[in-house]
Amino acid sequence: MILNISDVSSLDLILGWWEIGEYLSEAIVILGCAGEFTAEFTNRIHNGDEHKKSRLSKSSLLVLIGGLATGLVCLMGATVTSGKIIALLTVKASEADERSRRLETSNKQLGIDLTTAKSELATKQSGLETALEQERQKTARFQKDADIARLALGKELKMVSARQLPRQLDRVGFINILNGHPKGKAEIWFVSEDQEAFLLATEIYDALGFGTQNSPGAGWEVVPPVPIPEQYALSKTSTLPASQRLGPWFGVSILSKRVVEPPSSWMGTPHEALTVALGLSLAPRSGLSGAEIPSLPDNMLIIVVGLKL
Repeated sequence: MILNISDVSSLDLILGWWEIGEYLSEAIVILGCAGEFTAEFTNRIHNGDEHKKSRLSKSSLLVLIGGLATGLVCLMGATVTSGKIIALLTVKASEADERSRRLETSNKQLGIDLTTAKSELATKQSGLETALEQERQKTARFQKDADIARLALGKELKMVSARQLPRQLDRVGFINILNGHPKGKAEIWFVSEDQEAFLLATEIYDALGFGTQNSPGAGWEVVPPVPIPEQYALSKTSTLPASQRLGPWFGVSILSKRVVEPPSSWMGTPHEALTVALGLSLAPRSGLSGAEIPSLPDNMLIIVVGLKL
């Protein structure tokens, strides 16, 4: 079986479309959840009319079910496509190993022929030695190809695994780090089109706030997560003052009145305590970015959960 780089590239392109489908289905799920919330907990749209409320609730439920079903189909498609990519790379590595083994067997036979030729004809020895060296060079080249294929397979496996696993917060470790340090007030923003960012924002809210009687949090005053306001969206950042240009929303960022605070003891401010706790509790671990919004109160922080890197 002969594999071309275009085979893997085509499957990688298909995998990208499946992932886009997952993001779109997650947006549909969020829309259905918003409809259910509006129907059950507010009087907007239906104005208390039970018939309208029922219709809105049922419609939202259908949208939610449709989004979940579409997301499941896209997830299955992405999984199958990833499996095909891994299978193609595995076959390529196996073929390289097989060629290497065949060449090694051929080298052994050439060694036997060389021993016999020495006793029959001295001039034939030179030709056989030359042929043996050529075969050794070919073996080295094929072995190098096999090593490259193995490295590509390992890299692809890591990339596929990273795409599938969402970010998580170590709740217990996060709360333990914050205990005993200054508390503050916080808001949590997330990228509205991304379900994974919404779930991580919810985890941070649950751990940073007061929690429940059975599962207390860190005790901060925290506003429930909301989508990133339109005036701070990526498409609008170019119109902001230089100190407020936040850049792309990737990873996790902490916004405050000022990024550089006056000197204090270790974790002596809510900003420092929150930065350390998030940096040590997020999995996989990654650096946190920061930005200034001078209009914020001194003790107010905004946690922005962007797209997964």
